[in-house]
Amino acid sequence: MRKIVVLVLVLAVIPFALFAGGKQEVSADDGLTFGFAGWTPKAESHLAIEIGMKNYAEKLGIKLLVNYCDEDTQKQIGVIDNYITQNVDAIIIVPADSKAVGEVVKKADAAGIPCYSVDRGIEGPIQFTVMSDNFMAGAQAGEELVKGLKKIYNEPKGTILELLGDMTADIAHERRNGFHSTVDQYPNITVIEKPTKWDPVTAGEVTQDVLSSEDIDAIYYASDYTGAGVIPVIESTGNMKKVDTAGHIYTCGIDGTTIMFNYIREKKVASTVNQPLTDFGLIVQIAYEQIVEGKEYKAGDTIESDAFWSPAVIEDSEYGLNLLLSTIPVDASNVDNPAYWANQVSR
Repeated sequence: MRKIVVLVLVLAVIPFALFAGGKQEVSADDGLTFGFAGWTPKAESHLAIEIGMKNYAEKLGIKLLVNYCDEDTQKQIGVIDNYITQNVDAIIIVPADSKAVGEVVKKADAAGIPCYSVDRGIEGPIQFTVMSDNFMAGAQAGEELVKGLKKIYNEPKGTILELLGDMTADIAHERRNGFHSTVDQYPNITVIEKPTKWDPVTAGEVTQDVLSSEDIDAIYYASDYTGAGVIPVIESTGNMKKVDTAGHIYTCGIDGTTIMFNYIREKKVASTVNQPLTDFGLIVQIAYEQIVEGKEYKAGDTIESDAFWSPAVIEDSEYGLNLLLSTIPVDASNVDNPAYWANQVSR
């Protein structure tokens, strides 16, 4: 198996690899411009993705344009259309809707502008995708909550409230499926599923309603961004007990945000699952290597780093080539690890 080691590239004049639509040749000396179509700046996790891409762009001498759609699919389509009009050299997208955004990606591809995806897949002609292994993350969150239930009942049983993400996004399905791959092994665990579309306000309202009518032992939220609306409700309803004390409601989500790290330190939250979000910036380097160097990737190639997710293997997926980065559970024992993105952006 061929290995590709992640290195800071030496900028040099190298031929441009042609994409569909026949853009003119460029070299590193010409200066590249990439457009980033983000999801929302309200989520700290997505700002971490931006920070990672800016770091890689700076190292490679790439101008990075940044625009967010504020969770609005039509607005994101407009952002991408503007990048096409500006004739940028590549477009990197965190899709608001995996299917709908695929249509404007086809337009970019026809114009000879290669498109890349991070965090979520896109149903369209995408050159490459970098994301977390969301199935793994969901399974790990399930394992963390099973541990909590065992502390309550000395066996895996009890009731879990599951707050779903936006099911128009592939990662919401993966995080749900991964979670159920763990908890469905235990017939004495009951799961109550509720939609939230990632919205923390909705998540808080749903949590309050369910807590008023059900005995809940644990809560799984598909994103810590969503979970930020949950913990204050547990507190305001008088249900907040310290981790590992009688009456504690075990919670776990996915992202590894600053607020969840602080809740872990305060013993309000037992655990979260950390994504390597700043390392999603790898997509900038991969795009550079394809556009300037003409590098070809294939399924089975391995990318290595000194990061906790390494090595990562490139896979074929329904969205084309995809690099899945491993996630890692975080609790009081490792919450201060400086390698985690929340500890890098907040300190």
